[in-house]
Amino acid sequence: MGTLVQIAPERLLLLLGLSFFFGMAFEEHYGELSTKPPGGVRTFPLLAFSGAGLFILEPQPAHATRSISSPDASPAARLRPSANSSS
Repeated sequence: MGTLVQIAPERLLLLLGLSFFFGMAFEEHYGELSTKPPGGVRTFPLLAFSGAGLFILEPQPAHATRSISSPDASPAARLRPSANSSS
């Protein structure tokens, strides 16, 4: 396990404020529906702080993310003819 990353308190307050705002906007937008939408003022901050906690634990991308983003890992890259192949 690597070293833990410290996040400034101002950034955590910004995270809380933005997630609270998005939760209120979500509830207002979907407030007229007869069924209650999943999520809102409590859910968005909870998800935001969960993401921040995961970032603190592991700030580097996972290996799966790196392999997916590399161009050689895609199936289409394996189908393309290489420069060394002759037709």
